[in-house]
Formats: sequence, structure tokens, C-alpha cells
Amino acid sequence: MTTEALTTLHHWLFQHNAIDAHTTPQSLLDLTRLDLSSRNLLSLPDSIALLPKLSALNLANNRLESLPDLSTLNALVHLDLRRNQLKSLCESFGNLSVRSLNLSANRLKSIDTLRSCNFLRVLDLSANTIDETTGIFDAMPDLRSLNLAHNALGRFSIAPHQSLEHLNLSNNFLTAVDPALGRLEELKTLDCSNNQLTDVTLLEGFASLERLDLSSNRIVTARLGACEMLEELSLDDNPLNVLRFEPDFAPDLRLFSAQGCGLSRLDLPPSRTLESLLLADNQLSALPSTLSSYTALKELDLSANALTDLSEALKPLHGLHTLMIDRNPLPQEQIDQLLLRGIDNCDLSVKHAIRIDAAKPEDCPVMARLLGQLFSIERDFVIDYERQLAGLELLLQDPRCRVFVAKHQERVVGMITMQPLISTASGGAVGQVEDLIVDATYRNIGIGSKLLARVVEEAKTLAYRRIALGADMSNRKALEFYRSHGFVKTNLNSYHLSL
Repeated sequence: MTTEALTTLHHWLFQHNAIDAHTTPQSLLDLTRLDLSSRNLLSLPDSIALLPKLSALNLANNRLESLPDLSTLNALVHLDLRRNQLKSLCESFGNLSVRSLNLSANRLKSIDTLRSCNFLRVLDLSANTIDETTGIFDAMPDLRSLNLAHNALGRFSIAPHQSLEHLNLSNNFLTAVDPALGRLEELKTLDCSNNQLTDVTLLEGFASLERLDLSSNRIVTARLGACEMLEELSLDDNPLNVLRFEPDFAPDLRLFSAQGCGLSRLDLPPSRTLESLLLADNQLSALPSTLSSYTALKELDLSANALTDLSEALKPLHGLHTLMIDRNPLPQEQIDQLLLRGIDNCDLSVKHAIRIDAAKPEDCPVMARLLGQLFSIERDFVIDYERQLAGLELLLQDPRCRVFVAKHQERVVGMITMQPLISTASGGAVGQVEDLIVDATYRNIGIGSKLLARVVEEAKTLAYRRIALGADMSNRKALEFYRSHGFVKTNLNSYHLSL
């Protein structure tokens, strides 16, 4: 790179607030990370491709319609191009050696150039107009996560040798699940929600699948077998007439959801480890006798059905702690008896009205008060409204941080934060999750799970290697909550020094 080109690039980067006043033109040669997100950029200088050590380039939230040749960036590992205006990818794009690539929310229809990107591990192509992907991912032996949600796919197939672990095909036009997906030996999560599936038969393969979402399709018939590792299954909002489970289906299933399916009778999965059974918004007038065998059941959602008697069906379920039965013609004396058992009776109409949003500055005062509830539980922290408010304002000012709130009728009723850390153990960025709290009057209806799911989704989008969090060792309910969502306790003790 010539001195003149280096000086010109330095001036351009400084002009767009991507470097500080202490950075010299010569020091650009050692630059490893460059954040040019949200700069309203229409184009990039060609010289940006001449930074020899650049490993992470963030170009998200701009107005880019094209890119210069970046193939000379041999050290580039992470490239974020989400929320731009790219309609196509130049041929040289296929020569990139990136491992994490985010192209979501552009205007891409053809992605044929990606065929030769054989180093990819994480690829996000969601929210484009892609209608064909045949063979494109077959030469990506290390691909672990693929997001094709919100596109125009009428079909999807992938070579069976793939090491794919997470596949999101939601919000497309799929009419069938390709049986070849069952031969993806490492596949753990599959999201086919919001498509046009009418018939689902999963009787073989899917040996590693842990989570399957088939909600919001047109499934009339579902015959399910095998899937021996499956832990979570959602069939919500399908017009089910036939629902059959083979005896070998998902022996360790923990969550089954069939809400809004119009079911008048029910065939329950054979798993005896089921912890959550969600059957709201159906036409059930009675519960199957097999319900009594679910001795591990903790959460049961029967809202908006036609149930008139639960006096006998729930007696064997001694572990049940959350029961949702609103909008059923049940006699009040039965509801009173359930409350005496210590079972929470929650109004699901509130649950449906909850939405998760990015926090805004005007939400900070309420969030600071919510933190007071959290710190009253976690004894390591002191409740100080002004400090909590100042901390939240700093988080919102930092573009690297993520702060989400749960809202009910515009009222903030829950929150969660996530900050990036560089982990030498993981060899990259990890997300530090903190401040997960739900207002006391809104607990036990899944708001905490929604907030946690939102930061997990964001962490995947940011290509974080893992998520870390801390919890008070005396807060057993929180510890159980995190374990139930897949978090594993480490052997490390946490220490801090106040300054």
C-alpha cells in the first residue's frame, strides 16, 4: 500500500468516526477490527481492501448497493453486511475466506457467488428475496449455522454430508420438508415455522435434532416417529386433523406445544419426561387419561378451551407449578381448589400481548426500578436508583451493547442486557448477559424465556462463540431457569474488586 493511499484511507476513516485522533496512517496496517456500522454509507473506498490484518469488518445498517473487491483481505474472518441495499454479490465475493457472514435484510435474490465460500461456519441470509439455493451450500464442509428465514424459497435441499447444526427456514413458501434433512447428522435445531407445509411425516433420521418448530403452517396431518434426541416440538397454529406419535418418538421430549390447532381430541407424545405441555386455544372439552402419566410436568397451558372439569385429571401431577386455565367454563370452586394447591393460575391474555423490543432512552427510569427488584434478590449488589439509571444510559449509548425490554400495553415489565467480551478461551467474542428481571406481577407466563431467547438470537447474529451469565447461588428458581434453557454451570467462582 502506498503512503498516499494509506493517508487517503486514514482521512476517510477519521471522517466517518471509525478511528480516533491517536490512530496514525501507518498504524492502519495493524488494524484488526473496523466498525463502520450505521454511518449512512453509500459506497466504500477500494483501499479498504488493503488492510492486511483486518479480521472483523462491520458494515451493518448502511445504504451500500455494491462493494469493492474485498478478496485481498486474507485475515478477514467476520463480515457483517446486514441491513444494506445489496441486490447482488460480485464474483470476487466468492474468494473471501470469512467464517462468519451476515447478509440479512438486503435485496438479494441470487446468491450463486457464495458457492465457493467454503470456509463459512455461520451464514445469515434472512430477510432477502432468495428463491433458489440448490447446491449452493454443498461445498461448505464447516457450515454450522444457516439462516434463510424471510425469503421466497419454495423448496430447500442440502447435501447430507453437511455438519450443519442450526437451520432456520421460517417464513418462506415451503410445501414439504425434504427427507434429506433427516440425514444431516449434526442438525440440532430446525425452524420451519410460517411456511405452507400441509403434511409432515418424520419417521426416520433426525438423529441429533433437539428443537423442531413447525408452527404456523397448514399441517392437517402429522405422523411423528424416531427423533430420539428431540427435546422441544412446536406445532402451534396448524389446522390439525390427524396427530399421531409412534411409540419411539422423542423419548426425552421436554416441551410440546400445540396451541391454536382447533383440536377437539388429543394424542399426546409418549415421552414421560415432559415438563411443559402447551395446549391453549383449542376445542378440548376433556383431557386424555394418559395425562396422568406425565409425572415430571411443571407447566400446563389449557387456556381458551372448552374444559368444564379438571377435578380428577390434575390430581396425579404433583410437580405442576404453573397452570393456565383462563377462558374455560370451569366452576369457581375448582379454580379455588387449584390455588390452594399452590399452583399459579395465570391469565394467558397477558402472555399473548407481551412483545420484546429494543430499549429506548425513555424506558430507562422504569428499567432502573426493575433493577431494584433484581438487586433485592441478588445480595452482592446495592439498590441505588441513580447509579442504576446512569448505568442503563451508558449501555444504550454503546452501540456494541444490547438492551431489550418486555412490554405489555406500552408498559415495561421485564428487561435483559448483553455486552460483548473477548474470550481468549473461545478465541473470539462472547456475550455477557446480565440484568434479566421480570416485574413480580408478570412472572410465570414465559416473559423471562422470551427475553432470553431474544438475546440468544442476537448472539447468534453477532457470531458470538458463547453466552455467559452469572446468577446468585441462593436463587434456586433462577438457577433452575437457566439450566432448563441449556446453560451449564462452570467450576469458576466469581470475584470482583470495587474501585
